[in-house]
Amino acid sequence: MFKNYLKIALRNQRKHKGYTFINIVGLAVGMTCCMLILLYTRHELSYDRFHKNRGRIYRVARDSEQSGTVRHVATTPSPLAPAVQRGLPEVKYAIRMLPQQHLVRYEKKAFVEERFFYVDSTFFKVFTFPLQRGHPQTALVEPYSVVITQEAAHKYFGNEDPVGKTLVVEDGQNFLITGTLEPIPKNTHFHFDFLASFRTLGIDETQNWRWRNQNNFYTYLLLTGEQSHELLEEKVDEIYEANTGQVMSRAGWKIRTVLQPLASIHLHSNLEWEIEPNGNAATVYILSTIAFFILLLACINFINLTTARSFERAKEVGLRKVLGAYRGNLIKQFLGESSIIAFLGLLVAMGLIDLFLPAFNSIAGLQLTIDYTRDWVLLIGYVTLALVVGLVGGIYPAFFLSNFEPIQTFKSPRKIGILGVTQRKGLVVFQFVIAIVLIVGTGVMNQQLQFVKNKRLGFTKEQVVALPLQGASLTQNYESFKNELLEHPDVLSVTAVYSVPGAGMSQNTFRVEGVPKEARPSMKTLYVDYDYIKTLGIEVNAGRDFSRDFATDAMEGFILNEAAVKILGWDNPIGKQFGWWNRDGRVIGIVEDFHFASLHQKIEPLVLLIFPDMFRQLAIRIRSRDVSATLAFLENAWQSFVPERPFQYSFLDQSFDRLYKSDQRFQQVWNLFAGLAIFVACLGLFGLTALSTTQRTKEIAIRKVLGASAGGVVGLISKDFVRLVLVSIIVAWPVSWYAMNKWLQNFAYRIEIGWWVFVLAGALALVIALLTVSTQAIRAAVANPVESLRYE
Repeated sequence: MFKNYLKIALRNQRKHKGYTFINIVGLAVGMTCCMLILLYTRHELSYDRFHKNRGRIYRVARDSEQSGTVRHVATTPSPLAPAVQRGLPEVKYAIRMLPQQHLVRYEKKAFVEERFFYVDSTFFKVFTFPLQRGHPQTALVEPYSVVITQEAAHKYFGNEDPVGKTLVVEDGQNFLITGTLEPIPKNTHFHFDFLASFRTLGIDETQNWRWRNQNNFYTYLLLTGEQSHELLEEKVDEIYEANTGQVMSRAGWKIRTVLQPLASIHLHSNLEWEIEPNGNAATVYILSTIAFFILLLACINFINLTTARSFERAKEVGLRKVLGAYRGNLIKQFLGESSIIAFLGLLVAMGLIDLFLPAFNSIAGLQLTIDYTRDWVLLIGYVTLALVVGLVGGIYPAFFLSNFEPIQTFKSPRKIGILGVTQRKGLVVFQFVIAIVLIVGTGVMNQQLQFVKNKRLGFTKEQVVALPLQGASLTQNYESFKNELLEHPDVLSVTAVYSVPGAGMSQNTFRVEGVPKEARPSMKTLYVDYDYIKTLGIEVNAGRDFSRDFATDAMEGFILNEAAVKILGWDNPIGKQFGWWNRDGRVIGIVEDFHFASLHQKIEPLVLLIFPDMFRQLAIRIRSRDVSATLAFLENAWQSFVPERPFQYSFLDQSFDRLYKSDQRFQQVWNLFAGLAIFVACLGLFGLTALSTTQRTKEIAIRKVLGASAGGVVGLISKDFVRLVLVSIIVAWPVSWYAMNKWLQNFAYRIEIGWWVFVLAGALALVIALLTVSTQAIRAAVANPVESLRYE
């Protein structure tokens, strides 16, 4: 019986090659989208799940509130981890991590390493990063010991064994390599190349917890069991409060600690000072929803095309029933045929995935790979997907076809292969609502990213070169280096700063004239040198810039932005008393608000002050002429001052634009799947048009015999679908407006969605529908009516 059904199924496939091709391609595209998103979703959900104790590992973060300003920070004071481990029996291990950027040398090789981590000796008892060489219990116990990854070992030592060798870090610190690591998984929320002993830092654990240099550490806890982390947070708060004197409260909190489950950090944490940019759960949900709808559209298309030619199977069904076939047998036959189509679509989809996975990786910024010989879970998932698609796509046609009455199939088979009018209209509307929403989304995203790219930022980011201010010889001779650079005619201005816009900055509490101690405002703080405002082209709205003509500016001068003046409520801020840490001074200038962070964030109150100890970068404005020659000059000057360090530079505009890299990737992935969804929707419309023209073949023939023109016939067939697309437009507009407004809320500065976006999307959908319908309508209009009527 199975062999007979298989023969019939394959015979029908060969007989109707066009329908078979459309069915297989539609399902293949739908399954390709679904499987690509399945790979992406599985990758995003797998972060940090390879750790043996993942269910008992938590990161300690901080929430703080002061003067109405709320901050959510991923870092904690250094003494917190040992204090928690001493004071809480529920905590088995508490470790700290401090990422740093260091110059690392071995013989003649020197590289600036940005993933150099200082970690506690119990690091390997908390995290599962197996060592290839060395012992995890002792590798990081002694000061100046370091464990390196395979990539780092190959970079410095080639094929030599690195264990026992010495690396020179920064200005002469010798680190002994005590181990090498197995390859680090990509799906971890922090990546490193070097793990150095925390004891190297020589931190006194009795130091004041509130020192600014003590709050840059990442703290992780391994609990003894599956305790409630909410109750544990209160105990950590008590330890924090006992050592800092700051109020820790669950209700009216000033500062409170938050324990984040390790596996949730990648998708659900977007705090200040994250180790690396994390993923976004909303992105996973949105792309998964799009993939689901594309697959659903493909299944609908399969149903449409199957029922469109159901009258051709009607006599077969009637004859089988007359010969004794039960309805259950027929249902099995048609479900088997739909499953064959689904598995053929799966084979095509697997080929498409292999073909397009590199492009998808490039767009999404991933490194997804497929190995069917090892990844049995993925292969089983694909097979399950094909079975589900075959069942969903074939269940309605199976029950529909098997329900035919034998007498009706022989008497008038062409009258039974029609979906109900409501179902047909509903399918068209549903398909094009999805298509129009995706088109509107594409337009709005493009507008917003263009707005972000072109918006006036309050400073001039073009033609500014950023260099790291590192190495004792450079920091001690900064003024000499600056003067040498200024001798070049194409170097317009040079300044030093803690961080350029887009790179993050500190937050501090300030003493303000007329404001009591308990209400002191907390504001962003930027440590700058003279000429910073000039170099970046920031407008001074009141007062003046820092100037060497005023000797007190270096210790007493403060410049605020407009947002800071606004929260302080000052009408005339120039000359107001202002203080921070160990300095008291006055406000000497007010600058225009400028975007020192991405447009996702609202401009916050900002204080600029001169503080050379915190300079970390150089900002150099150059002319646009002969940039390569100017860069060559900068490199030569660099080598003359710090020959031991490689010359590394970046352009400020490129660095700032990278803040929107994840948005741009999301837009590209959205555009890709939007195009595929529209393609699948067009296949569905093509199927419905084929259904309509097939059922109206004799009507069209009679109209042509009575004098109807080809254009009239095309209009007759098209107008019904045009009405349905118009209904889709009306339904899709509010849906797309709501969805895009939710997406735009991710940006503090955003566009207003113009009405023309909806009109353009609707017009585009209408054109696509007309082009799709016309392919079948024209074919029916030019057909010879004699062929349709000759057997009547």
